Amino acid sequence: MEKKDRSSNAEVRWQQSQQQVGSAVADEFVLMGLASSKYYGLKDSASVIWPLLKAPVTLEEIVNHLLEHYDVEPDVCRNDVSKFLHQLEDESLIRRI
Repeated sequence: MEKKDRSSNAEVRWQQSQQQVGSAVADEFVLMGLASSKYYGLKDSASVIWPLLKAPVTLEEIVNHLLEHYDVEPDVCRNDVSKFLHQLEDESLIRRI
């Protein structure tokens, strides 16, 4: 089994993939992965991140946006966002550009 590269260097750009469909519902995003036929609900900070991924965006751009809206330590935010991006990538909801 091939191991995925988990690096999130400053040059990596992330974007929503074509392997999902979704819509905003109240204060969250509801997505369906087309490859997996799974449904996902994105709430709280995840619902802030998802629209940013419409266009290619770096980890640092996402982190900087969140730091403007949440009282969180930059390193904690960066680590949490990196994990979240990799989870989305594992589910084919986003892709690296």
